[in-house]
Amino acid sequence: MPTATYLNPVYNHSFPDPFVLKFCGEYWAYCTGMWTDDRCFGILRSPDLVHWTKVGGALAPLPGDHPCYWAPEVSYWNGTFYLYYSVGNETFMQIRVAVPTTRLAPSSTAATVSLQKTSPSIPMSLRTTTALATYSMPQTT
Repeated sequence: MPTATYLNPVYNHSFPDPFVLKFCGEYWAYCTGMWTDDRCFGILRSPDLVHWTKVGGALAPLPGDHPCYWAPEVSYWNGTFYLYYSVGNETFMQIRVAVPTTRLAPSSTAATVSLQKTSPSIPMSLRTTTALATYSMPQTT
């Protein structure tokens, strides 16, 4: 099969802050914010990182005042996908983990870490363990 060539942008529509996961020979991209189907975190699928197909939004919006859905990242471990994301209203943000009912549409929150905004940039590392409960929290100065 010839190598696909590309010209940026490879997806000629809004798709901010993308995260791309390779799984079973396909690429899955997730973006920040609301998607065209009124769900959070738009998903695209590609066989080659050049040709992309819209799949839909990954997550139904949460009840309450949560206008900001940012920075999705998906990992796969032990047969389960985990969607890590930040949600809130820019003053009070939470780090959440959604566990999918299917690969394409994570729908339930498995863990939550709440953070009060103290600066525009909060260095943080979030990692999973078998218990899905080990977090590295931001340093306070």
